[in-house]
Amino acid sequence: YEEGLPKGKPPTKLECSQWVSGEACPSPDFFYDELNFYDSDVCNYFGFDERAHSVAIISSPIPAFRKKIFSEDDKNIIFRREDGKIVKTKKDGSSMPNFIDYPVKDKKDFEKMKERFNPYSKNRIPNQWDELVEKYRSRTYPLQLGGGNFSGLFSILREMLGTEKTLYSFYDNPTLVFEMLEFFTEYYINLYSRVVSDVEVDYIL
Repeated sequence: YEEGLPKGKPPTKLECSQWVSGEACPSPDFFYDELNFYDSDVCNYFGFDERAHSVAIISSPIPAFRKKIFSEDDKNIIFRREDGKIVKTKKDGSSMPNFIDYPVKDKKDFEKMKERFNPYSKNRIPNQWDELVEKYRSRTYPLQLGGGNFSGLFSILREMLGTEKTLYSFYDNPTLVFEMLEFFTEYYINLYSRVVSDVEVDYIL
């Protein structure tokens, strides 16, 4: 927004911001004098079902990439994230990152990346797994397996290659795409099998 688009008057900045998952954001004008509504949770007010919880496993790269800063100024920073992407983002976290580069460009890169996706890495399942299993078995909320950036076969390709290269690769390099999809299908079968052998989940992403 600050790099060439026409400037406009920004909206009033709220005191807090939240994901749209049921929690009500305070409004500066609506319900201002209604203490029974202000900052309340719409899920509770309308009697919605409890929100879904995700099974506490790690499906992202292990070991994670080391953070490396390439440049920064007062407002922005360019760095490598733990998932291997190089991004430019605002230091205050007020905007979506600009994705500059991705960790996989060819088969050689993918072979290296495979080493970070061992479904049996000890850190993928929490140490307190037995306690979590008991908690999940007595839950009153929907339980989700998967979700996030590294869930879903297209998402995996996008996270590794970037959206544009992913789409081109279906035509230009289908062999690599097939190999990646085959590898991650087996990866998720093995990783998720460890979970569903102990816990009955409600849905899988």
